[in-house]
Amino acid sequence: METPPPQFASYPRGQAPTDTAMPTRPPGVYFDYFAVAYKMVMKNAGVYVVGALLCIVISYAVSLPFSLLANYLTYGSAMGVQQYPKGDEIFGVLFKQLAISGVVQVIPSAFAMVLTYGIALCAIEEADTGSTTVNTLFGGFRQFWPVYFACLMVHVLVTLGVYMCLIPGMVAGAALSFAPIIAAKEGCGAWEAMRISASRIMPYILPMVGLTFVGGIVVCLGICACVVGLLVSLPVFYIVVALHYRDFRGQAQVFTP
Repeated sequence: METPPPQFASYPRGQAPTDTAMPTRPPGVYFDYFAVAYKMVMKNAGVYVVGALLCIVISYAVSLPFSLLANYLTYGSAMGVQQYPKGDEIFGVLFKQLAISGVVQVIPSAFAMVLTYGIALCAIEEADTGSTTVNTLFGGFRQFWPVYFACLMVHVLVTLGVYMCLIPGMVAGAALSFAPIIAAKEGCGAWEAMRISASRIMPYILPMVGLTFVGGIVVCLGICACVVGLLVSLPVFYIVVALHYRDFRGQAQVFTP
């Protein structure tokens, strides 16, 4: 067969569709994915609800010693404040607590993000192949350092943005929402994953900010409904992110399974 000319050279086109794969859409922001995500959670609760429970339990276990350290650095006692401050002292103590906790909790918070983004990896696998297992929840640990540092930098940038009147944090969170997934699925480093995420999402940044804001409300409502609600709302949010990643991944044509 004749070799095609250079302008028609082959290039990676992503994962070929299968009979069980969920169809992708053109890149964009789709709020109806919340309903799709809820159906996925209800259909495969053994993965998503159990996965969310594992994320919460493991994240709390990792975070606990850092919380005790933050208390000790703030109050001089691992168990927290011994005598509640009065008057103007309260503002100084609260500011000190916020600053110390923000620094100390960076490490466990990024680790928790690695775990929770595992829910997104499960959703991508199910959407691509028709099934997934709890084992995929720990898929981020196969590329741990790139995924961890992507989570770490995203967490830091979002936290700093929140301190800068909230809006910059919302924009950073939306623009970089694919970064940990890209680090896990596309075999690149943390900085490159962040760059790719931002380049794909920035043309749609305003509706994406709205999507992540609604997702945050969904998670908060789950928290208000105690643990049971969070076990459903947490997977819904990350499944929505995962489904959008699949749509944008198809356009980028760089997916490496």
